Amino acid sequence: PFDRFHYGCDSTALTPAQRRGQELFFGKAHCSDCHELPLFQDHTVANIGLDPRPVDLGMGGYTGRPEHNGRFKTPTLRNIAASSPYMHDGRFATLREVVDFYADRVHVDAPNFDDHMFAWKLGLVKLDGGERDDLVRFLEALTDSSFLLAPEFGPPGK
Repeated sequence: PFDRFHYGCDSTALTPAQRRGQELFFGKAHCSDCHELPLFQDHTVANIGLDPRPVDLGMGGYTGRPEHNGRFKTPTLRNIAASSPYMHDGRFATLREVVDFYADRVHVDAPNFDDHMFAWKLGLVKLDGGERDDLVRFLEALTDSSFLLAPEFGPPGK
């Protein structure tokens, strides 16, 4: 629905909740600081404060550089509703759990905490329950069912 709304100029493609979620995504919730159009990712690696002291070193485990510890690739959010579980280690089963993490549990004191996350460091990201629900509805709107069902994008040999 998002592409029809944003690129196809179909003002009816998103529900009111999805439109409110879109406003949050590109504004108050700061999601687009890292998840940029058109792919909803920024081609970088970042430490988003998932753990206060990362056990999984992420990029640092490959480079051997301590300043890379806890950094992971920013994923695309395209078709995100069809790709659970979430985060590099699958710790969140639902999109609501992911949104709750960003709203309540980001560890801003994590070593190598990413500069893109300055809004969290400043305490600017505050979302109430309704806003969290709207944000989840918007994330669901990033799913393209025609893509998911297209045989040319399915498993080989099917």
